[in-house]
Amino acid sequence: MSTSIETLSKPVKPDSKLASAIDRVTAALGDDDAGISAEALALLLTQATRCYVQRLQQGEYFSPFHPDIEITATEAMILSTEVLKSADLQLFELGMWQSMGSPT
Repeated sequence: MSTSIETLSKPVKPDSKLASAIDRVTAALGDDDAGISAEALALLLTQATRCYVQRLQQGEYFSPFHPDIEITATEAMILSTEVLKSADLQLFELGMWQSMGSPT
């Protein structure tokens, strides 16, 4: 499913460098991930995560996923598990963080 930037991200101007880059990534991915290396995908996820967290810490809240593109429960659980693993965290630690009122 290839979707253009105009339908994915209204805050980004269609003529911006970011919009063009997102369009290229979207086109490269197509219906599978064969068009992007693991290293490039990891870099993209890392940068998007840092940008998202920075915006949350500045008081702006929005869903991390586009509302018009469904993320399944399985996809969310797999990603969450891998994020915790990569940060060397256990689910217990996440629960403790949330119970302390995580400052986002």
